[in-house]
Amino acid sequence: TAYEIYQCDWSSDVCSSDLPDNNLPRAIQWEKSYDRNLVLMNSGEIFAWGYGANGENGDGGTSNRNYPVRVGGALTAVYANTNPTTNANGAYNAGHACQAVRFKRIAMSGGSGYSSSGGHAMALDENGQLWTWGNNSRGQLGHGSINSNLNTTSASWPNPIPKLAFATGANPTGQNVVAMWACGAGLTSWSFAVTQDGNLWAWGDNQAGQLGLGNTSATYVPTLVNNVASQGLQFGGATVGNIIKIQTTDSGRTTALGASAILTSKGLVYVCGNNNSGWMGLTPSASVNIWTNIGGGPGTVANSVCKDMWLYGSGGALAACMQRDSVTGNCWTAGYNNHGQLGYGGTGTTASSTFALSKMNIGEGLTYNQSQMNQIKVGLQEQYYSMGY
Repeated sequence: TAYEIYQCDWSSDVCSSDLPDNNLPRAIQWEKSYDRNLVLMNSGEIFAWGYGANGENGDGGTSNRNYPVRVGGALTAVYANTNPTTNANGAYNAGHACQAVRFKRIAMSGGSGYSSSGGHAMALDENGQLWTWGNNSRGQLGHGSINSNLNTTSASWPNPIPKLAFATGANPTGQNVVAMWACGAGLTSWSFAVTQDGNLWAWGDNQAGQLGLGNTSATYVPTLVNNVASQGLQFGGATVGNIIKIQTTDSGRTTALGASAILTSKGLVYVCGNNNSGWMGLTPSASVNIWTNIGGGPGTVANSVCKDMWLYGSGGALAACMQRDSVTGNCWTAGYNNHGQLGYGGTGTTASSTFALSKMNIGEGLTYNQSQMNQIKVGLQEQYYSMGY
């Protein structure tokens, strides 16, 4: 149990008053992928197990683990609370890297379950410090901000990305991270973070332009997104609005299939990356490397009444997008449809780059569980709907 896992590394007199929420030790967040698990405890500790060839388990090793290990360093160092040390490049390489840290949120790439081993992990501590570890083949850890020699070096110890990496003219000494996303799968992963000023930062794999930075080059350090809709706009501003939700696809391959979508507080949806299936509602169905307003449905500038949005599928070439209208509650879909997952009814399975009204008109209480079965659950009514394969 979580309680037993916790006690094995601490004294036998652990009680609920020792924990931040005054509850007995328990898991409060669980992230999983094709071959990895990551669990956040209410104590602020993180446990990992599964595939670990690139340091994905964060325990200082590169072996698979068939039992939970505490993230932060080798078991003996964590148990002894040994002071951490760094190598010549400034990255942790011994001791307990997280000995005085409480984490409050975790993220892990590969979350859609595509069959691709490895990936990277992220954790946000209670002081707004972002930590990353695992596979770094495309710079997805952002450790180039520690030392350029670490641009593509994988890490088996969690390392903090310097807050200075998120500096702007208004915040020249850096700033706190308030949200983060570990995206993609395997060797083709990327990362997003939102800072306290509402800005979006992106780094890692970018072969399809899924970072929205105006190019298709991998980026090894957090890079400010500052040209939304090719108008020099930033997320968090009065025009675009604050980021409410980010959705991405898992490609699990080495080709340019990554895709990303953002819903903002203005009811707008912005997209970038691979668009081969037409899920963006743009014609022609070409990839875009700038955050671009979606081509149809309730998330457009002309409509701007999108209440929720989901992007699902394996890579942009097999992706479909659903938007929910905040006025009527109706759902609009576009993209890949080989198995009827757009929900248009009948037996049609043709992909569409035009958003059309789905048969999934279910009104209030919609939440979406992104899985290969594309199941949809309707809030309090406990009804289930599914579309596709």
